Amino acid sequence: MKDKPYTYAIHATDPDGQSLHYALGSSTTATGNITVNPTYGFLTWTPGTVGTYRIQINVIDELGLGVAQVFDVEVLATAPNDPPRITSAPSFSAEAGVEYVYDVNAVDPEGLTPTYQLLTPATLPSGMTFNTETGVLTWISSSEDVGDLVPFVFQASDGTLTARQSFTVRVQPANTAPEIEAIADRSITAGATLRLDVDAVDGEGDPLTFTLDQASRDRGL
Repeated sequence: MKDKPYTYAIHATDPDGQSLHYALGSSTTATGNITVNPTYGFLTWTPGTVGTYRIQINVIDELGLGVAQVFDVEVLATAPNDPPRITSAPSFSAEAGVEYVYDVNAVDPEGLTPTYQLLTPATLPSGMTFNTETGVLTWISSSEDVGDLVPFVFQASDGTLTARQSFTVRVQPANTAPEIEAIADRSITAGATLRLDVDAVDGEGDPLTFTLDQASRDRGL
């Protein structure tokens, strides 16, 4: 970029192990403060005008044999604008009746503040909201949505360039609490051992674990 330092480090080796010397070649059209370190081949240049310039770097061994690397550099008046990049990752499942939240986040290489747009669904269904400034989506699906694969497409923009993120969310049945089968009252003799078989079922068929609360443990259960 104009008036900004440009650097390039050329790497070369000699099959005979001789030391190498680096220098600018005759086809170099870059003007201004351009130099190549003769020992290490490190080029520095601060271009003062916009345009496309050729640079030739000669690499010469101790016997005068050498090779040249020639390339063109385009000097711009301002840095090119790069698109924003979405960095967040969503959850791919939602539970019916439970709020699903996704905060889409993007970063812009030029430090601009991205704005957000929900492209799909184009019309927000009942129970869904989206904030174009923060990129936060909230959605409470219903039991009618269970089993559906709902597509989403988000877009982040820096005002000129955009980035998109697409994914689908599967709506799962609402998770209900397990039910413990009724336990009849028992009478035992002091000092005797009480044994109870506790049975429970889960509406979604999830595996269950059993624990005692602290009050029960305090009583020696």
